Amino acid sequence: ILKDQHFTADLYDFFNNRIAALDYTQSKLIFIEFSPVSWKYQQVSVKEIENCRVGINQPDGKLITLDCHLCDQSVIRLPFYDASMDQFSDETSLQQKAEYWQRKICQLKDFKHPQIQSSLSM
Repeated sequence: ILKDQHFTADLYDFFNNRIAALDYTQSKLIFIEFSPVSWKYQQVSVKEIENCRVGINQPDGKLITLDCHLCDQSVIRLPFYDASMDQFSDETSLQQKAEYWQRKICQLKDFKHPQIQSSLSM
């Protein structure tokens, strides 16, 4: 999947049949969810993300997501924990993992890539 998209996973994490990955050069985020019969793939340019927030379905914490709010007002919801599918996972560590990815996305979003100067402007 990543090779087909010319995506280099500079930072990645595999957990609960999910993969989160960042490509620093292209400023892209990829999130893949695997199930026994299929998989779901989401890709977004970090430049399109306005902000990210960790969401917890209260009061029972049955769903932990990283909600990426895009500049066009849409939201991409990345599930880090779903009690209906993730019976053997530590909810606290997955909440911390979602917070970690929130920070990494924000850091990449705030990073200024150096501009390439043309030698033709002499």
